[in-house]
Amino acid sequence: MELRVPLYLLAYDSILLIALGYVWIFFMKRLRRYSKELKVFVQNAAFFLGIAVFGRLIDFLDNFISIPYDVEILTTCYFISIVGIIYTIVQYIITVEQTYMPTLNSQKIQKNEEVKSPGEAFLAFSSKNRALDVLEIINDLDSPTLIITRAPRFYEEFKNENILTLWVTQATDRGVSPTKLHVIQDFAINFAQKNPRAFVIIDCLEYIILYNGFETTFKFLVGLKDHLTLRGDTLILLIDKDALNVSQHSLLLKEFKPL
Repeated sequence: MELRVPLYLLAYDSILLIALGYVWIFFMKRLRRYSKELKVFVQNAAFFLGIAVFGRLIDFLDNFISIPYDVEILTTCYFISIVGIIYTIVQYIITVEQTYMPTLNSQKIQKNEEVKSPGEAFLAFSSKNRALDVLEIINDLDSPTLIITRAPRFYEEFKNENILTLWVTQATDRGVSPTKLHVIQDFAINFAQKNPRAFVIIDCLEYIILYNGFETTFKFLVGLKDHLTLRGDTLILLIDKDALNVSQHSLLLKEFKPL
């Protein structure tokens, strides 16, 4: 049995055969690992990949011996395997969308409807991407929103006419000191008076607690909540759960609904 093609073609065929063979074995090992809904996709993928491996094997052997109808065999194998893999991928995506996406969408709709109800106060335990959490909350809200924050530039870059920011900082008179809670409260109340059904979001609660202590901050939050919810406005607090101890966590949840 002699080599009938250049070495680079042999190397090309060998690499493709090994790669396809590896993927085929990968799926074969997982035939019994998944639930009934997912198992069918693994079976289909293994079947169509097996056809592709068979075609590559014929092509590899053709480098050494003449195989009758090799072109027809290869064309048929590739056609069946490619169409089959495409079909399997499309069906998998459709199944994922039908199985999981409705649940996620319904949860998001329920959450948004809950936030949109007037005269409420919420507490959200945010991730490290605090600003992104805020954007997710206000993304579907077509209402005037005041964001009391340490990062006003982030929100201002979106140029949303419904969003107004209040910078809490010690560094400049362009913002408000975290110790001037009465100024922050007056600013929020004035904003709500000018904008019915307004939303007020505080995303720098840890910073305010650092300068005022939890007890003073809690009194400020409860007072602000009463002013806003009485008018039908909404107050949303974002904080890292690890920044609170057990008693502080419990106190906040008595006044604010978890979001």
